Amino acid sequence: MTGNFYRGLSRGRIRDEFVEYVRIHQPQFTVEEIHPEHLLIDRPGLGSHQVFLENLFALIESMEPEASADDRQNVYGKFSRALDSGELLQSMGHDSRRDHIKPRLLHREHVASMEQQTGLTIPNIPIERTPLCIGFVIDLPDSVAFVNTNLQHELGLELQDLHDLAIEHLDDGAFGQALGEMQPSSLMNVSTGDSFDASRALLIPKYLKPGESVVILVPDRDCLVILRSDAPNRFEMMAQLASIPAGIRPLYAVPIEVTCDGFRAVETDG
Repeated sequence: MTGNFYRGLSRGRIRDEFVEYVRIHQPQFTVEEIHPEHLLIDRPGLGSHQVFLENLFALIESMEPEASADDRQNVYGKFSRALDSGELLQSMGHDSRRDHIKPRLLHREHVASMEQQTGLTIPNIPIERTPLCIGFVIDLPDSVAFVNTNLQHELGLELQDLHDLAIEHLDDGAFGQALGEMQPSSLMNVSTGDSFDASRALLIPKYLKPGESVVILVPDRDCLVILRSDAPNRFEMMAQLASIPAGIRPLYAVPIEVTCDGFRAVETDG
C-alpha cells in the first residue's frame, strides 16, 4: 500500500468516515464545509474551527493490516475529542491556563503553514543555527491548544515569560537525572509518548557544563535520540540513524550538536 491508502481506503473515504463519526457521536458540532485536507466545523459558543486531517490520515495509514473498522472508530473517537479542546480551554481559569503551558519544538516551515492556514500569528522563539523554533501550547487531556498572539495577550505574558513557564512545567527533574547518568559513548532514546519527547531537547543545555556536548536527533515529535560521544564520526553515526523513516509527525532529520550555549545543526555528507 502507498501512503495514500490503508487497506484499500482512500483518504477521501477516511475523511468521510470521520465526518460521519462526528455527526453521530458529537451532534453538537456542525460540519459546515468538507475539503480534501481539512474540515470547517461549527462549535456552539466557539464559532467555526478548521480541523486539519493530516494527522488523522497518518494515524489510520500507520495502523496494522489486521486493524478492524472498530479500531478505526476508536481512532476517530480520540481524534474528535480534540474538538472539545476549545470549550475546555474557555472553561479554564487564567491561572490554570498558565499552569498548563509547555514548549513545543517546531520546524519554522510548520509554523508558517499554521499561520497561513489559520490567519493567526504563532509566537515563537527561533533556535539559532537550526531551522527549528520554540512554540507554546496549553497541555489538555486529549490534545493541546497552540498559544497564538490573541491567547498570549489574554494570558498577559511576554515571550520570555512564556518560555520560562513552559520550560519550568516540562522539566520534572527526571530527564536531567537520566541525562547526567549517561556514560561516554552511550545512546539514549527518549520516547514517553506524551507528545513532548522532542521538546525535551530544549532542557538539555541547562544540564550541560561548559565544554560538554551531546549530539541529538529529533526526527519526529515523539522521539528524541541523544548520543554522548566525542568520537570524530559522531555526526555521521547520528546521520545514519536519521535515515530511518520518521514516525507520523516528522520534525527534523539532521544531527544537532547541543552545548550549554545552545544548538547547532550539522549537515553531513553521509
